[in-house]
Amino acid sequence: MAPSPAEIISTLNSLCPDGVDENDFITRTAIADAAKRLLKRVQTPFDFFFPFAAEYGITHAAIQIFIDLGIWDGWTSAGGGERSLAELVKFANKEVEPELLARFLRLLTCVHFIDQTAPDRFTPTKFSLELGKESGIYHTNAANAALPQFLSKHGYNQIFDATHNPYTQVYNQPFFTRVASDPLYAESFNGFMSAYTREKCPWTEWYDTSLHLLSGADLSPGAGPVLVDIGGNIGVDIAHFLATHPSLPKGSVVLEDLPHVIPSAVVDVKTVAHDFFTPQPEETKDARGYLLHAVLHDWAYEPASKILTHLKEAMKPGYSKLLIVDIVIPEMGATIKQISIDLMLMVMLSGAERLESAWRKLLEDSGFRIIKIWVDPRRYESLIEAELA
Repeated sequence: MAPSPAEIISTLNSLCPDGVDENDFITRTAIADAAKRLLKRVQTPFDFFFPFAAEYGITHAAIQIFIDLGIWDGWTSAGGGERSLAELVKFANKEVEPELLARFLRLLTCVHFIDQTAPDRFTPTKFSLELGKESGIYHTNAANAALPQFLSKHGYNQIFDATHNPYTQVYNQPFFTRVASDPLYAESFNGFMSAYTREKCPWTEWYDTSLHLLSGADLSPGAGPVLVDIGGNIGVDIAHFLATHPSLPKGSVVLEDLPHVIPSAVVDVKTVAHDFFTPQPEETKDARGYLLHAVLHDWAYEPASKILTHLKEAMKPGYSKLLIVDIVIPEMGATIKQISIDLMLMVMLSGAERLESAWRKLLEDSGFRIIKIWVDPRRYESLIEAELA
């Protein structure tokens, strides 16, 4: 006999997957997908569409308002715990009307972002506490809402111009221009990217750098670098590489990025301030490996090919390798994270995640040959190992 609705509710409420390792990405994703499928089976069409029309947008706004007011920071810094409305008002860095705050608090309890223990008392969850520690994990983007109007106005075609997309329409400047000129926005973006990177499986855990990179590398004095991280931001990928190979000669690893990024580096390596749309400088030439992690997906075909062309000119034939860590979208079974990032890149940067066929065309047209495509254990990113054709 099928369980009654009351029994189903009781069973679901009793489930507590505490035994699931939070680092076990595949298992967590499978459980979450199963829960979503269950939800779809019990929803009516109106149940399904209502959150898109009302819930998601206003919840997004409420979370951002609490970030702007510093309430997550204040609540977490004060040790979390159950707090009254009056106490939460005092955490705000600006004057805020208590009843206005209460209306947003009631919303956030409905979506289980915080918990309500009494009519005037609230407790944080792991989600709100995390925002109190690192608000940059929640990076906002109002340009998504402009996509339908943009496509309608400019024709339903692919978006390739980095200076003309929904983001530039909303903010009147390209994304990277805003990051370079607005320190607060840059801090928010870097916080999101740091959190996003921590969710990924480090590339050195599923690509054998000893076998495929260091084997055959020239470590003699005056030789080119072992690894150059192109557009490497603050050096997270280099940190993984150095942790795997701590005894490499000093100067053999190079972090390359724009001048305003380099001062934030978290690794003690040689740094080079450089724009990868221009020819590579002498100190990065003839390297054994050139790493591009989540770089080429920011750019459409033409600018991505320009980046690759300058790298090709710096590489040593028969010796240098190109390592591209990025999403390779499968023809079937792509995940919501892969596809949402793909479309977000289109909105913000006119970029794209690519199918394997698109990666092969881009690389072959730019003078490279793919050696092998390695897929991470979480089946999220891939490492494309390539060499000069």
